[in-house]
Amino acid sequence: MFAHNFALVPLCSLDKCSTSGKCCLDSVVGDAFENPGRGQVLISYCGLAPTQNGPTPKIRLEHATFEGDFFKFRIEGEENHEGIIPGEVLRKYLNDQNLRTNGSTKMTFHRFPNDWIPTIDFPEILHEPGQHKLTTQIATHGYCIVTGCSTMKNGVLEVARKISEPIPSVYGLTFDVVSLPNPNNIAYSSAGLAPHMDLVYFESPPGLQYLLCRRNDAMVEGGESVLIDAFEGAEHLKIAFPKAFEILSTVPIRFQKIHWERENPVYLEWEQPHIVVDFNGDISRVNWAPAFEGISDRNSMTNEYLDAYRTFEKVMNESKTKVIRRLEPGECLVFNNRRMLHGRNEFKLNGGVRHLEGTYTNICEFRSRAQVLECLQGHGKLIKKVGNTNAI
Repeated sequence: MFAHNFALVPLCSLDKCSTSGKCCLDSVVGDAFENPGRGQVLISYCGLAPTQNGPTPKIRLEHATFEGDFFKFRIEGEENHEGIIPGEVLRKYLNDQNLRTNGSTKMTFHRFPNDWIPTIDFPEILHEPGQHKLTTQIATHGYCIVTGCSTMKNGVLEVARKISEPIPSVYGLTFDVVSLPNPNNIAYSSAGLAPHMDLVYFESPPGLQYLLCRRNDAMVEGGESVLIDAFEGAEHLKIAFPKAFEILSTVPIRFQKIHWERENPVYLEWEQPHIVVDFNGDISRVNWAPAFEGISDRNSMTNEYLDAYRTFEKVMNESKTKVIRRLEPGECLVFNNRRMLHGRNEFKLNGGVRHLEGTYTNICEFRSRAQVLECLQGHGKLIKKVGNTNAI
């Protein structure tokens, strides 16, 4: 029955072990939510390290049996342990592993954004059922628009905090996307922005990005927001253009932000392929920010790489997941920055004002919050992968 290599040792807890070497694992697992600190690994694998007098001690599962709905076992080695694991814990573990193996956490792609765009009203997300709906939409489709938001300064923080605490970046806790006379960043001009991800020159770029429209006057022409699912593009590339996929998933490319003409100068560099695959060969991260590509090693800049680059760019620009939408005041576009490319069309102010306010939250905190809300308000299903380089 237990063909899986189930890890028993990490479930043991030193404070539950008696001097006789017995430990009651059901109390460790059962108290995980009631008692802070429970459910943690309190026996270190270092205890199995080679000793001065010889090699690593041999351990073996000496006895295992089901008694009622409890799995009882005895491990013999340098230190003997007896333990109990509730059947529900084993069933959940095996069920979750089977679901992952069968692809239940693989991303799904929304290829008909012109027919329907996920939206939710701000008053709904004041409570957990609405927060569950919001995080589910983002986890499933990569984005959601929250309507009816405050257009006051820091209104974007009110939206973000319904998921997790906003995190500061090189742009501060919040940032304003507004056209300036002499911008030091193309985002602060009226020029169009090619689809990209923010801050890919970080080891861990921001997870969710929030763009709240505070003002977008009627006389403003253009400026529509653009979204494209980069993971859908990468999956398509993998199938339709395998050679290009191989190149973009193996050739290291430099991303950078080196900016001296600002109050707090920035010097950031990060090198990684455009497409990162995990040990299963699945896509786990995409890096795409043409405006922030630095000077890569000359061995990377081959004709084959440039052809693959153009192919991937074309695939994404032609993606059926592309969203083009004008944001109106009080609408907040929330999207997974690790998955979705975002950009905008060029615009003319014509005497009006276009003003967006932005902030970020952490990707792992988002996945955690989405999973917690699914367990509390949904059916307890596993959340889809979020593009944070996590293979599970």
